[in-house]
Amino acid sequence: MAATLKKAVYAAGKVAVIVGRALLDGSREMLAAATEGNRHAKRRSHESDLTGEYNYRTGRLDDGTDPYGWYERD
Repeated sequence: MAATLKKAVYAAGKVAVIVGRALLDGSREMLAAATEGNRHAKRRSHESDLTGEYNYRTGRLDDGTDPYGWYERD
């Protein structure tokens, strides 16, 4: 009976290790995907809201080359 209990505890330990590793791998993948998405979402210097002409279409300052924007009040 002690041998059967020992085998059951050993099997439960193996399952716990496998589940733990899967959870850690999944969380690592999610964090990697989240940081990768932010890297591409960064604004470039020419898209700054701090310099340029006010674009009434976008409501931001830009370099004045937006073909669909308008730069004068209606």
